[in-house]
Amino acid sequence: MTANKLRQSEHPDPITTIQTYYETKEGVLRMYPERDEFLSESMGQYLIYLEAVENQALFKQTYQVMKSHFVEQSFIKWRTTDTTVDAIVDTFRVIEALKRAAITFDQPMYLEEAYNYQDALKEAHYQNGFYVDFYDWYYDDIPSTMHLSYQDISILTDMGVNLTDYRQLFSEAENEPFFNEVYNVETKTFEQKDTAHLVDQLLIAQNYVKLTNQPPDAFHRWIIAEYNNSDQLSGQYDRQTKKPVVNYESMAVNGLFLDYLLLTNENGLAKDVYQKLNSQIKEVHEENYEGVHIFDYLMAVQAVVDYEKK
Repeated sequence: MTANKLRQSEHPDPITTIQTYYETKEGVLRMYPERDEFLSESMGQYLIYLEAVENQALFKQTYQVMKSHFVEQSFIKWRTTDTTVDAIVDTFRVIEALKRAAITFDQPMYLEEAYNYQDALKEAHYQNGFYVDFYDWYYDDIPSTMHLSYQDISILTDMGVNLTDYRQLFSEAENEPFFNEVYNVETKTFEQKDTAHLVDQLLIAQNYVKLTNQPPDAFHRWIIAEYNNSDQLSGQYDRQTKKPVVNYESMAVNGLFLDYLLLTNENGLAKDVYQKLNSQIKEVHEENYEGVHIFDYLMAVQAVVDYEKK
């Protein structure tokens, strides 16, 4: 379908949108429609979406493309060019998609593939009781930083991680109301930052709920009050003043906020965010996706599916 024909549709199918604006002839996904940069985070999030909508044929095809362009030595490169570095968050997304697909499509081979990536993470990323952000297999180099937003509690559980240590760490990361986002596993200290990024904050909050079976009190109260008072969430906030430092309203933030509300059973507010998210998706469609990062778009349409399935 051509872009002009697609624009005539008020509610385009997300797969058609991806194929029209973001996908190359080889099946790799661009960061932006107008820019040839390719990240594994996009491929992993797309795989999660394809499993959610139960498109088995396209899932298989996309996974093979991902393997051929991003996988080296059981590691998933964070981008296609000039790197021998992975990012644990990107690998977690692929593992999550494969584990879900193994059940949804009754394909045990996907589970075998997921465990292969898990084994690589166990060997390369484990340091001082936690799984750190990156690994460079060319230089055999590992950092000491750990973004709490990069973690995936369900996968870590499957990998046999001591969740007691993780619960303590996430509890120590709580602040008023924002989490500390980055932990150094060598110095055992958190990096102090002036700005809180709401994508990271919401990912950390979701992990917190999965670890403790309850919402983080201060953050939970703040984010609901901020949304109700402002009728929107900004992408970034000043940690001291709690005021927005950017004026844009992110689709990724609203998608993650919707998933967080579903996780914490805030169903009334979730309906409002769901409607807002659908309006944002329609708006970027009408604007021809110019300047829209594929990851933001995928997070938004995934949250819509999550809401409609619940």
